[in-house]
Amino acid sequence: MFQAFRSPVFALSALAFVPFSIAQPVLADPTASAHVSVEQSEKQRLVSELFEVALFDESLDGWQKMFLSLDPSQCACPGQEDADGRMARTWAQSVAQAFQPEGVSRQVQYVFARTFSVAELKKLIDLANRPLVKRFAAATVATNSLDMPDEALVAAILSQTQRAQSDAALQFALQDIIDTAGFTSEATNAIIEMSIGMTVGILTATPDGMPRADESQIVSEVESTRDQTYYTVQATMLGSAAFAYRDFSVEALREYAEVLRDPLMSRSTDVMATAMSAALRLQGKRIGFHYGRLINAVDL
Repeated sequence: MFQAFRSPVFALSALAFVPFSIAQPVLADPTASAHVSVEQSEKQRLVSELFEVALFDESLDGWQKMFLSLDPSQCACPGQEDADGRMARTWAQSVAQAFQPEGVSRQVQYVFARTFSVAELKKLIDLANRPLVKRFAAATVATNSLDMPDEALVAAILSQTQRAQSDAALQFALQDIIDTAGFTSEATNAIIEMSIGMTVGILTATPDGMPRADESQIVSEVESTRDQTYYTVQATMLGSAAFAYRDFSVEALREYAEVLRDPLMSRSTDVMATAMSAALRLQGKRIGFHYGRLINAVDL
């Protein structure tokens, strides 16, 4: 079940990943070069402030939990049983050791600094600083940080689902947020990218480090599950949203949906989704490779 709500200020997206250490283009006019450097430095400062206000780094705990919920045997070795639980333990160890939240943050911040102007970043900070938006961000982090047994969490989400379905105004307000922010597509993309990365990483971790399968083939096979993944996520999204936002009134939910409809906010949603997709595939490869090495150390 999808539970990982990212910070509502950012609804997810990603331009192609460009390493943080990429060299700046050399400009003929040194004055112009200095201006670009100063402007880029200011944008990086503003992006850092924006991510701090929006609790972006705190929200990454939810993505780590999503990686933990994946089953490596079903991605890389369909049908393989984990009778003694060793695969699950090794996967949990790999996620703990190989997932790099600071790497995700740097990668996404770089994309924002390259995409938005100084004026746009300042407006996004103003939006993120609104009391209502900050309350939604805090609710997201609180949901990601919950430490509940699976049975209790499922029961709580089911209860909130029933509450939403029995109140037409509440259900409509929640669905409006889900649709406006693109939660269902975002979650589907995240799961697909994480699965692709994980599978590529595992199948690359042979003793000699050579790939066992072509990445394009893996992408094709995982992408073939997109529709099924989408419908699975869609079936649980209302309950997940109702649970995460259970303390908000219908009026507050409606007001938040209007904030999400702001053109700049909508654009930041798309950029975040693309950036996170690229970052999650990269993290999946890291974790999958780590897992494959540990498993192969025993199996081969």
